[in-house]
Amino acid sequence: MKKIIVFIAIIIIGYSYSFSQNAERTLHRFEQLKEFLSLNEEQAIKVKDILIKADEQAIKENSEVKKNKRTSLRDAQIRMKEIDKKIEAILTPEQLKKYESYKIERKSEMKGRRKGTKYYRD
Repeated sequence: MKKIIVFIAIIIIGYSYSFSQNAERTLHRFEQLKEFLSLNEEQAIKVKDILIKADEQAIKENSEVKKNKRTSLRDAQIRMKEIDKKIEAILTPEQLKKYESYKIERKSEMKGRRKGTKYYRD
């Protein structure tokens, strides 16, 4: 009985730790966007809401079904495009230009991280 309780406690702690990392990463991304794009309060609230909802959706989808890696990556790309469209609808033309440069910068950072993985294609 004690082993079961300890096992369940470990699972709960692991899950909550994983969730808190996602939340921290989402808030960090929000703060980067807020500063980089000079968002006003109304825009900041909307962007934060979009990012938090997207994070919750990703967690839900990842916990529902463990798909193969290619399907998961494809789904993540689709989700990111939807997030981009929602954020772009909020921005002014000047902020939109900054956002495009932000995405290019992030893409190059991610490309640098992927080098050496079997999924890296150039």
